[in-house]
Parts: sequence; structure tokens; C-alpha cells
Amino acid sequence: MQLSIILPVLVFVIILFFFFYLYRLDNARQKQLWIEERLLNSSSKKTGPVDLLKTFFIKVGNFAKPKKEEDLFKIKNDLQHAAYREEDDIAIFYGIRILLPIILCILFIIILKITDKQISENLLVMIFPFAIGYFLPVFFLNSIIKNRNRKIFKELPDMIDLLIICVEAGLGFEAALLRISRELEKTAPILSLEFARYFLETQSGLPRTQALMNIKQKNSEEGLAGFIDVLHQSITFGTNIAAALRVHSKEMRTKRRQVAEEKGAKVAAKLTLPLITLILPVLLIIILGPAAIKLYYRMQGVFF
Repeated sequence: MQLSIILPVLVFVIILFFFFYLYRLDNARQKQLWIEERLLNSSSKKTGPVDLLKTFFIKVGNFAKPKKEEDLFKIKNDLQHAAYREEDDIAIFYGIRILLPIILCILFIIILKITDKQISENLLVMIFPFAIGYFLPVFFLNSIIKNRNRKIFKELPDMIDLLIICVEAGLGFEAALLRISRELEKTAPILSLEFARYFLETQSGLPRTQALMNIKQKNSEEGLAGFIDVLHQSITFGTNIAAALRVHSKEMRTKRRQVAEEKGAKVAAKLTLPLITLILPVLLIIILGPAAIKLYYRMQGVFF
């Protein structure tokens, strides 16, 4: 029974990571060529294996999409926060969420046949791999969002400081932001890509404030949202951008220090369980072991 459960789970995880790696690889390639394709207004035909796989997922996902607009809006926001912003990403997500549990169940049945197990006796166990396959894409999506927000949280204060320096040196806001987005392409790739999209939208005729609000909408990091609000207010009311950004940068660094202090304060509580389960029994054996042995021999002499 244990072998029939462990093997399909391992095979499922390997297949899941393979599909996930292919999709991430293709998505990274699309991000690199995104600006050039939009600026050149070119549409190249895609016939690679990853594109065929995506097409299959899209066809399956179109049937599995929820009918409620609220559910679609929530998934769309989550995918945007994870940097999946193509039109077909929702269908691909639901396609993966439907096909992976089916694949896992098929593999589970095949392994039952190989190990000479009765399928009728293991039908109830099949619920667990099916549930894992259905909820695991959501878990990975939330993990990607948290990881992306953590990177933005680390990158943003340095970017704000550089923006302040450029603005105070005499560059205009647009020129300073463009310079920073190019300079931070390797050290802060997420923010560099976001503001590259900002310049692309403004060059295509979108108002500057609306392009900034699009950045805020497509990212769930609170610090970035506050940064966009500061820029929006400065542009709207004509206030000094450098002074407002300096205050916001100080607040973000204070918040980052508070987060570090909070994590440090949690260390003692997290060490309680290892201390009790691993270290304390060993200490008790070392301290009380000799006394227990002596007491044992003394009791033998008394009763025997």
C-alpha cells in the first residue's frame, strides 16, 4: 500500500516540475522579447514543443473556466501578480489544474497494475493524489507571488535612492526613471521590467498616471503600491518628487528593519520544539542516566 502511494506521488511531482519548468522557460523567453515584439508590431508563428503544449492546455482550460466573473477576476489578478499576464494564461492555469490530477490518477492505476494491487481496494486512496494534483498549482502560484513580492520588497529601497539621486542631479522624472530601469536590469530585474512596460505604455499614448496605476494593479507588493501612490500624488499636485520619495524610502527601510527584528524575535519560539524533542531528551539521558543506573543497582541490592 505504501509503495503504491509513494511512487505515483513521486512521478506526479516530477511531471509537475517538468511542465512548470517548461512553462517558466517559455514565459521567460516571452518576457525578454515582449518589448521588441510590441515595438516592431511583429507576430511570429510559434511551433515549438512548449507552444504545442500550451495550445493543448488552452483548449482544455477553456472548457474548465469558471462561469462566475468574480472567480475569473481573482485568478486573473493572482496570475498578474505572479507576472503571467498573457490572455491565455488563465486557460493554461485551469488546463494544468484539470489535467494534472487526471495524469496522476492514471499513473496511480498503472502502478497498481505493476505492483499487482487490486484497483477496487485502492479507490478511496485515489482521492488523495487527485486532490494533490488539483490544489498544487494554486500552491505554486501563491508561492511565486510571495517570492516575487519578497524580491520587490528588497529591490525597491535601493531603486528609490537612485531615483532621488538622479532627480536631485538635474534629470527629469522620466529620464531618471528610464536611466534607473536600464541600470538595474541585472540587480533589480523585476522592477526594471515593470518600468520598461511603463515607458512602452506611455510611448503608445497612455497617460502617465494611468500607466503608473497599471503597475500598482499588476503587483501586490504594498511597498511598490505606496511608491506608485507617492509618484501619482507628486505628478498630480506638482510637489517635490525627491522630498516625497526620501520620506517613503525612509519608511520602507524602517519597515524592512522591523520585519528583520520580527523574524529574529520568532527564532526563540521556533527553537522551542527542536529543543524539547531533540536536545532535552539527550540532556536528561546524560544528566540522569548515571544516577538511574546507580539507583537500579542499589535497588537490586535491597530487593534481591
